[in-house]
Amino acid sequence: KALQKRDRIRWAWRAVASNKHAPLKVEHMEDFVHRMGWDNMSRKDMSATKKFAGEITDENGEISLEVTRHWVEEQLAERLLEVRVGPDASGVNVDDVYSPRTWRRKLEEDPPDMENVIRLQNEEKKG
Repeated sequence: KALQKRDRIRWAWRAVASNKHAPLKVEHMEDFVHRMGWDNMSRKDMSATKKFAGEITDENGEISLEVTRHWVEEQLAERLLEVRVGPDASGVNVDDVYSPRTWRRKLEEDPPDMENVIRLQNEEKKG
């Protein structure tokens, strides 16, 4: 339980791999995803995830823990965004995309100057 909370990727890895030091095979990726708690992943996303995992395997068709960790932390979200939004999403920085709740909080913390916004809108209409 401690490892599950401290290092969920390692915990899921060990639960799926044949032993705690063995590399992960692509065919175990779906089980790994479920162990990570990503049960709401659509079939399309799961299929894409397995395809992406296939792209990072070594010559034996296996993936090390460190490669998986880097892939999950650095690449997976962006690749799934590309699947959902399309290839034009490649220029989108996932860290720049905010949820509606985050946008509301940001606007409450730093509300826009509405007089300036109205003035700019009027200028755009004229020009």
